Order: sequence, then C-alpha cells, then structure tokens
Amino acid sequence: METITIRYDALIEYEGEIIVDSKVARILRAVNENRSLISASKALGMSYTKLWNTISKLERLTGKKILDTKKGGIDRGKAELTEFGKKLLEIYENSISKLEEAGIIGKMQKVSEVPDLVVAHSHDPVFSAILEKLGEEFSVKSLCLGSGLALAMLTLGEADVACIHLYDPEYGYNSSFLEKLWLKDGVEKIGAFEREVVLAYRKELNFGGLEEIIGEILRGNLRFANRNRGSGTRQFFDQILLDYSKKLKIGLGNIQGYESEFYTHDEVAKQIYYSNFDAGAMIGYSAKKFNLKFFHLTWEPYECFALKNRKSKAIERLKDLLNSEWFKSLINVTPGYRLSQIPCCGKKG
Repeated sequence: METITIRYDALIEYEGEIIVDSKVARILRAVNENRSLISASKALGMSYTKLWNTISKLERLTGKKILDTKKGGIDRGKAELTEFGKKLLEIYENSISKLEEAGIIGKMQKVSEVPDLVVAHSHDPVFSAILEKLGEEFSVKSLCLGSGLALAMLTLGEADVACIHLYDPEYGYNSSFLEKLWLKDGVEKIGAFEREVVLAYRKELNFGGLEEIIGEILRGNLRFANRNRGSGTRQFFDQILLDYSKKLKIGLGNIQGYESEFYTHDEVAKQIYYSNFDAGAMIGYSAKKFNLKFFHLTWEPYECFALKNRKSKAIERLKDLLNSEWFKSLINVTPGYRLSQIPCCGKKG
C-alpha cells in the first residue's frame, strides 16, 4: 500500500501567482543570512544557477528587485535582500509562526550540515554521473558555477575541488590560470577527461565551412546563443570570434544574441532546436542529443583539481571514481567524449 503524506506550508501569492513557498523562502533566508549568492548556494547545497534563476523568476513575477547588488556586483556573488525581499521573507516567516502556534505544523528546525566535500565545477553531463555516484557515499555540495567562478571558489578555500576547462590562447588549458592565482603548487590534479567542443546550428541551415558560419555570426545575420559569463566554453569561443574578426576584417559589434546567457550546454542546444537562436558553441554531446548540425572546434580537457591541504576520504573517493574502469567505460560509450590524452593520477580499477 502506498504511503500518503500530508504537508502544510504557507504560500504567498501575487496577482494570483504563487511567488513564495518553503523552497523560495529557504533561498531568501540563506541569502539574507550569508549576504552572498555563492555562500548561500554553498550553505543550501544548491547550484548557483538554480538559486539565481529562482530569484530572477521572483523578480520577473513581482516586477520588483529582490537583490541589492551595489556591494560588489552580481558577477562576484555579492548580494543582499532589498527591503521588498526582506518583507516577503518576513511575511512568510510570520505566517509559518502562526501555523506553529496553532499546532498545525511542528517547529521549524535549521539544519547546519557540514558537507564531506564541496565541488565547484563547470557544467558537464558525465561529471554529473560522478557526483551522483559519489553522493551515495558522502555528503556532497555541488556548485555548478562555470569554470571561472569554480576556480575562484578554490582560490578562496570555499571549495575542496574545482573542475574546469579554461583556455589561454598562449599556454593552452588551465595551467596558466592556476599559476596566476598561485595555486599550481597548492593543488593536485585528481582526474581528467576530454570532450569535443563544436559550433552547432539549426539543421535547416547549410554552410560550406566554419569560416562561412562564423562570418555570418559576425555580420549579425545569425542569432547566437551564448553561454554564461565565467563559462570556459564562452571564453574559448570569444577567442575564436576575435581571431576570425581580424581575419575577415569584420567588427565584433554586430553579433545578434551575444548578450544572452545560458547556464548549460543543453540549454544552448534547446534554444537552437526550438529555433529561438540559430547557432551556439557547446559540447558535441549536447549537439548530438538535440540532432543539430555542427562543425568541430577542438577537444578540450576537463580537469579536476583538489587542494592539497584538504585531505579526506571523500576527495580520495572522487579521485578513484574519476580514474576507475567504470568511468572509463562511461566515457567510451558517451558521444563527444574521450579519455584524456595526458596521463593522470595513476591507474585505478
């Protein structure tokens, strides 16, 4: 027999639309207490993207600002609730208090759990499988922030592990960024794999080659779906656009859709699949998943680095998983992926 559970909650409506429930209130409370989106997402064990999208939706529904970002700007994760945001949280918590006093619900308990591992990373479908498997054994906080912010979290000591793919046109991937942030001697590479990066486009379109489609993007004849700021894919394709801009003698100011921001490769692919945009840079896996046409750009290393001073069983287990035969098999059967061409971390069974 199925178990039926009854739960009570306070719901705040605005013009007939529910805008605050227990989940939204939890986010508002975390931001109010931490005064930082990154710290709030860490405290909740929630991705930065999901937290930000929830608040953005709340602002769209109410037409009012929820966050005051004057102290540093949203790109740095600094934020406080506006007076309106605080008022919404106050209304919700007062309503919950009344339900508690009436004996309808039990007293709210705040759980302050210290996770076994904090992993800041760029979005990747196969790495998500690693985190899911790791979560069966350990308490893991996954912060899907993009490569730039993930590395910043590692630098600040707010993450134990960062998994990144940052491109330097002179030195290649990742190493120069570790050096610039004085991390090279303080981290250990615990795992790596490679994934194909492509420029995908709608299947109804036809182009003779990569130069032709990039030329059309630069001229503003195609709508370009961009990744979010801090994304390694966006950073890499920015360099490609710059190189072709010089080669074709076309400025960068005409690109349609460049200011768009999508937080995952699948989101970019969906925008093109549904014809909201014409083209976008993404991993080949997402392009194939949504049956898009594409041109190959590169194979990029996706590398995971752990702080040497954060030894733990959870980090060792993550290292084992990244180098396991199980994960190698997963890489081998997943389109758009291959094992790292650079030896790493010893052989694991």
